[in-house]
Amino acid sequence: EFVRGGGGLVLLGGASEFAWKELGIPAENVVDGLPSTEYFCPGSTLRVSFDVSHPLAYGMPAEGLILNWSNPVFQVRPTILNERIAAPILYGKENILKSGWLLGEKRIAGKTAALDAAYGKGRVIMIGFRAQHRAQTHGTFKVFFNGLYYAAAEEVNLGGDSR
Repeated sequence: EFVRGGGGLVLLGGASEFAWKELGIPAENVVDGLPSTEYFCPGSTLRVSFDVSHPLAYGMPAEGLILNWSNPVFQVRPTILNERIAAPILYGKENILKSGWLLGEKRIAGKTAALDAAYGKGRVIMIGFRAQHRAQTHGTFKVFFNGLYYAAAEEVNLGGDSR
């Protein structure tokens, strides 16, 4: 009720599962339950693209790095609600690994690292990677703080129109 009434919920890593299991957000973790022989990412730096026009990615470069430590990788299931969901941070189509170890690159290629879902009058922000994890991610702290601000933001009319 909090989110539906206009509140914001920011979910990090595995907590994002709450969004589809409890709130019915049409998304899923495409690497959930895969054996380590098919997908393995033990704290690796991965390449992503940021949609810098989306509030979650304000201040980020168009392309950057994130830290993934066996974190969820999202895919939106097709529904009539898809227009209410944005995918502002995406894994590339190839050459995703910058540093570390990644087994199963094809499983995450083109998939989503973060989602923004409108929910009633509020927002559910799902950040699959470790945006707040130690010094490795100084560049992605912005995504976490943007999520906090954006989830609680209210639309303001600046045009003088009384609507």
